[in-house]
Amino acid sequence: MTTDRFTEIQRELTSRADPEAARAQEKNYGIPADHVYGVPMREMKKLAADIGTDHALAEKLWDTGNYESRTIAAFIADPVETSIDVMDRWCRDSDSWALVDTLCFR
Repeated sequence: MTTDRFTEIQRELTSRADPEAARAQEKNYGIPADHVYGVPMREMKKLAADIGTDHALAEKLWDTGNYESRTIAAFIADPVETSIDVMDRWCRDSDSWALVDTLCFR
């Protein structure tokens, strides 16, 4: 089930890709454009709300290295299942303040 949801989410994100928005995120916010689709935060939040909590899926999404996938991972990860080791790894992997903020607030 998680693999199907993963594929569906990746397909959804790529279908919403906006290269111009990705370049703008890099220019305006320092989010590296080489790992960004340019999907607005409101759309990522809606996708995450539709998914709910799914820690295994969050791990798969995080491992993509993609900004939007990682943002959704932060929204859907289960705090009870998020170990200190996972948080340390996710913090080390974060390449922008935007991901760090999302992880801290979620």
